[in-house]
Amino acid sequence: MSGVLQEAAQAPPEDHELRDEAHAAIHRAAFVNRGLFGCPIVLRDDEYWTDCPINISHLRMGVSAGLVSDFECSVCGELVEDCDHQMGQPYPKVAGRTAEGKCTLCDSVDCEHPEGEIFLVPAYASARNIKAGEVSFVARPRYPLARILEHAKDMGPLHDDPRLIHAAKHGDLNCDADLGPCKGFNEMKDWDLNDVSRSGADEGEQVDQI
Repeated sequence: MSGVLQEAAQAPPEDHELRDEAHAAIHRAAFVNRGLFGCPIVLRDDEYWTDCPINISHLRMGVSAGLVSDFECSVCGELVEDCDHQMGQPYPKVAGRTAEGKCTLCDSVDCEHPEGEIFLVPAYASARNIKAGEVSFVARPRYPLARILEHAKDMGPLHDDPRLIHAAKHGDLNCDADLGPCKGFNEMKDWDLNDVSRSGADEGEQVDQI
């Protein structure tokens, strides 16, 4: 998938005023892209993978990370709850360099802040000692582009067919979802995530639909 189509496949948000226009545009662009360049299904690690812009754009889910961290003041380096600086307000701070060579004002290696000079900088909370707790699939990720980029495709009984393997390895196996018709959005609110007592066959069927 091209970079432009890849970004278009992930946005805009579901309640955006241009949602319908974006939906129609991604179909038109994907149709042209499919005709010119194909929409390859590739074989990797014994799995078939696709980044089809239609399938990806209609899978309305993303990733949200649960993190735990301390927040220190960017001006004095103390924990935010222990310092008197108001976040967002400017304060004087002397420019310096960390042991890694990064500027103490902008956290950049190459910048125009001479060491020893004083600059007014806004106070902000900087995360430190970050610990990852969990990663969840959510309908509306806080970062809009934190969405699925590709997914495995179940080929069923044809998975080990030599002809299919040969086509996938030589770029001749394509997804036809770009050609239509539109099957609508696959939204998390429509998924039955509470029923954990399904049989293995039922679970496979639900994965296929995704």
